[in-house]
Amino acid sequence: DEAAKSPLSLRVSLSTLRRECGNVAKQMGVEDLVDIDIILIDMESNEVENLLKDHLQKMFKQLEPQNIPKSWMCFRSSLAQHGSSYINIEELQHEARKFGIKESLEEFCKFFTSFGSILDVRLVDPRSKYIIIKPYEYLLQLQLFFDQMKETSSSELIL
Repeated sequence: DEAAKSPLSLRVSLSTLRRECGNVAKQMGVEDLVDIDIILIDMESNEVENLLKDHLQKMFKQLEPQNIPKSWMCFRSSLAQHGSSYINIEELQHEARKFGIKESLEEFCKFFTSFGSILDVRLVDPRSKYIIIKPYEYLLQLQLFFDQMKETSSSELIL
């Protein structure tokens, strides 16, 4: 639907996102994820690849001033090999010690949550004991679960 793709519609959607998610994003320390600008790109243009490349380079340059410990990068890579999409905080602490990460584990979680590489659920609910280490995979599993629930509910209504 073309109306949904209009610049005004996108700005309204972005405004709604900021209003609805802004407080939670701020609480999690990831307000930059909802404080974004809309860039309209003509997908038929030959310049799409260059525009996206330039935009991504600008985004990554904003991260460069931060001194990211190599141990964090190695630890994050090891978490990507984990068999599950989430991990218990005690297991995370145990694994982090193998990389010499003890006191900075909270900063590690906040940093990688800030751009969606992991989701530290404790930032929203301090009682939580889990960190989502593969957000995309986790969301796919969640969607599958909801789809199955919908199918189950639909079939029960028919019977």
